[in-house]
Amino acid sequence: MKGLSERAIAGGFVLALLLLSGVGVVSYPSLHRLIEHQRRVDYTHQVLEAIDDTLLGMTDAAYGRRGYLLSQEKRFLTIYQDGVQLTNKNLQAIRRLTADDATQQRRLDELEPLVAERLAGLQRSLDLYYRNPSDRDTQSTLTSQGTTIQEKLQEKLRVMHDDEQVLLQQRSVSAEGSVAQVTIVEGSGLGLSFVLLAAVYGLLQRQVRIRQRAEAALQNANEQLETKVQVRTAELVQVNTLLQTELLEREFAEKARSQSEKFLRTITDALPVLVSYVDADLCYRFHNRAYEIWFGKSCTEMDRQLLWQVLGKPAFQAIEPYVRAVLSGREVTFKVLVPYRDGGARWVNAVYIPDFGEQGEARGFVALVSDITERKQAEEQLRQSEKHLRAVLQTMPVMMDAFDPDWNIIVWNQECERVTGYRADQVVGNPEILELLYPNPAYRQQMIAAWNDRGNSYRDWEWDITCKDGSIKTISWSNISEQFPISGWAAWGIGVDITGRKQVERILRQINEELEIKVQARTAELNQLNQELVRSNQELEQFAYITSHDLQEPLRAVIGYTQLLVQDYQDQLDPAAQEYTAYIVDGARRMQQLIQDLLTYSRVGTRDLVLGCIDCNAVLRQALGNLQVAIAESNATIHAEPLPIAIADQTQFVQLFQNLIGNALKFRRQEPPQIRISAILNGREWCFQVQDNGIGIKPRYLERIFEIFKRLHPRTEFPGTGIGLAICKKIIDRHNGQIWAESEPGVGTTFYFTLPHHEQSDTETD
Repeated sequence: MKGLSERAIAGGFVLALLLLSGVGVVSYPSLHRLIEHQRRVDYTHQVLEAIDDTLLGMTDAAYGRRGYLLSQEKRFLTIYQDGVQLTNKNLQAIRRLTADDATQQRRLDELEPLVAERLAGLQRSLDLYYRNPSDRDTQSTLTSQGTTIQEKLQEKLRVMHDDEQVLLQQRSVSAEGSVAQVTIVEGSGLGLSFVLLAAVYGLLQRQVRIRQRAEAALQNANEQLETKVQVRTAELVQVNTLLQTELLEREFAEKARSQSEKFLRTITDALPVLVSYVDADLCYRFHNRAYEIWFGKSCTEMDRQLLWQVLGKPAFQAIEPYVRAVLSGREVTFKVLVPYRDGGARWVNAVYIPDFGEQGEARGFVALVSDITERKQAEEQLRQSEKHLRAVLQTMPVMMDAFDPDWNIIVWNQECERVTGYRADQVVGNPEILELLYPNPAYRQQMIAAWNDRGNSYRDWEWDITCKDGSIKTISWSNISEQFPISGWAAWGIGVDITGRKQVERILRQINEELEIKVQARTAELNQLNQELVRSNQELEQFAYITSHDLQEPLRAVIGYTQLLVQDYQDQLDPAAQEYTAYIVDGARRMQQLIQDLLTYSRVGTRDLVLGCIDCNAVLRQALGNLQVAIAESNATIHAEPLPIAIADQTQFVQLFQNLIGNALKFRRQEPPQIRISAILNGREWCFQVQDNGIGIKPRYLERIFEIFKRLHPRTEFPGTGIGLAICKKIIDRHNGQIWAESEPGVGTTFYFTLPHHEQSDTETD
């Protein structure tokens, strides 16, 4: 029998070990899948966090840029740069974490250019501010563009975030399934193993009991022999032991009580609330350090003092009813405003717990008191804020209504009452209000169906509403409750009465239709006038040809024959006649120059523009080459800064630079001319400057100098026909630019002209 039990025990142990090994082998693949699912769940959490941080980085960058533009504080630039770095870092993290998700990778391909465009727009805004802080129009345009891009970014990030949430739910379900599978397999194996081990343990216990009974019988025989010897000694030892045990128990009890009081004191002193024990005679038996801080008394001053002596009579009177209640055996919780000796008051939240004696009587109570004055003040401020909010909602100049979860109207402000004629008490909670506001059943069903399709997110939704007096008004409704939810309101929206605007629109449509008819008639007239203008331009071109050839031929004959007359009959002409012939030659030559300048002026307007990318530096060099003789004669110094690539007519720009520089060379002072040419990018246009140190122009003449034939100096002092600057203005007008001058007599003149900036020119330059 003994050998059989030992074999059963050994076999049970072996079978339990084999079963545990089998459970481990079977559960290993499930455990491996569980770990893989958990890893994917962790990756999904990281992707969601990176998406949120990307949006946070974009928000920080926009906030930093806006803060710097408003305050010029450097810390906002740091916020902007940190936001840019956070955005780029999390985009890379999303790219890495979603490498196995083709859909998210494709969305990232769409998202990254938008992020780059948004960050580039912010940087362009800062760069523009550095160059021209006063250009608010461009800043506003950049801000509007940035807001549009930001909305697209938020939408795409929201889609990615929603997909990751769905993926997280799927992976969490898979992980939970793996956990359940592992739990079932391992639980079954462990249960069977436990049963086998329990059986083996039972057999072992049986063997132990058999051996214990044998050993007990042997010991019993020995004890009977020793009992008589030890009885007398045991009696003396027992007495001594009882005495020592009693002394030790008293010592241990005293130490335990002291240690417990120390722990209690340490714990209660660390609490931010008042903790005390008051006996039935209203005398303090225990209090924590918070009492000393509140009442400014030391521990010795408060020990054994009565409740009203510590609190003061006004405060004691406020809590006396609750003290009587707790001493009657009831636990009390209350909030009360307690006056204090310094004239102030505190809101307190108190809990009184009775302490019962052996006979069931209340022999005292534990008091827990906390100061809730700040919370009460915050609650009062919140109530005031809600009151003010409701007052604003009631009095704001737009209609506003709100619905509860059962779609009953719960808010109907004064503007709603004014527009519809229905008072709030007639609308709020009235289940038939929709039938009153929309009495036409078909129209009402159409509105409800459209509402069900749109949900609670729509803007500028126009519906006709029937007022109490029977009139129909058009209201533009906007529901933004999903973007700005308010607790207790299932939906809310604002509306604007646009009935007047609709009437104006109908009138405008009628006017536009009538205007369209007039425009068509006017267009036909303009087409006819355009044809006449084409014929007129052709005649002008013919006239220019005749002027440049036929009209100049008689002038050349006058000049030639007058010069021959002077040469052949010089001895026969008196001084007056010679002077007259000189006047004839000079007048003819001036007439010839005037005709040539008029021809040049007319060709500027009639000749087609040949627009293209031109290097303004090369154009300037060509103009200076044409003026090299005049530059050398006047000993002028020309300083030209690097000029941009622009879209313009190269021939006309050569003439423009040549006229402006020639004007500076002509109207010079005694010292050699100093001429400076430069250009700066101002927003969406290039601003060129041609500055000289000449004789200058009086301010009242600055508007006249660009008019044809307007001269400020006699021909004997400065030659010319007065057409050069008029040609410059006509060239700039044809290029959609502006030209003006600033001058100070005796100091010099600066001519400015602008040219639209085209990004294509920058691209071709790169």
